[in-house]
Amino acid sequence: MRVCIGPYLNWWGPFQIADLLQHVGFSKRRCKRIGEWLNNTRFLEFCEWIHARRKRTVKIRIDDYDAWGVDHTLAMIVVPLLQRLKEKTHGAPQVDDEDVPKYLRSTSSPPLTEEEKNTGSPDANWFSRWDWILDEVIWSFEQILDEEESEMKFSKDKDPSKPSNEKGLSFRESMERIEFDHDAYEAHHDRIQNGMCLFGKYLRGMWD
Repeated sequence: MRVCIGPYLNWWGPFQIADLLQHVGFSKRRCKRIGEWLNNTRFLEFCEWIHARRKRTVKIRIDDYDAWGVDHTLAMIVVPLLQRLKEKTHGAPQVDDEDVPKYLRSTSSPPLTEEEKNTGSPDANWFSRWDWILDEVIWSFEQILDEEESEMKFSKDKDPSKPSNEKGLSFRESMERIEFDHDAYEAHHDRIQNGMCLFGKYLRGMWD
């Protein structure tokens, strides 16, 4: 895989171009007047024509081996991307109470004052709910990247004095010495699956 995605394109119109004149001594006020004048001429149409033909750099090449494990391939991209989003985000979308623990729900927040209700202020847990969603999604993708077999994570020796990796044991004898925690295994994978569901549900809200 090779991915090259450039930054979003900035709009260059009459006002933005007029502001450049400040670098050669024009005052801010004069630049504004020039921008207003240009904005009422066909120069604005020219700027729109140029902008419509500019394209954001997007070059993506997918190799065959990228599709051998799409979940793993996507996880390598999603984890650092969401970590950066959480680090740089300035807002948060609405998160349904049913998707977070009880202590983070809006019903667990102190009641809003009348002024807060009238101004549309969020409850005290609004941003904490979003942080929790991002943490769960990131954790789930990190588990996909974990190279250790899930079965090994939840397996342990029944008797520490009789290790399953003792030399000379057959595979069958080694397996007979191992105890597998089915409940922990199921809980682990249920949490991963829930993280994937949250990712799909809130994907459209994952922007800064």
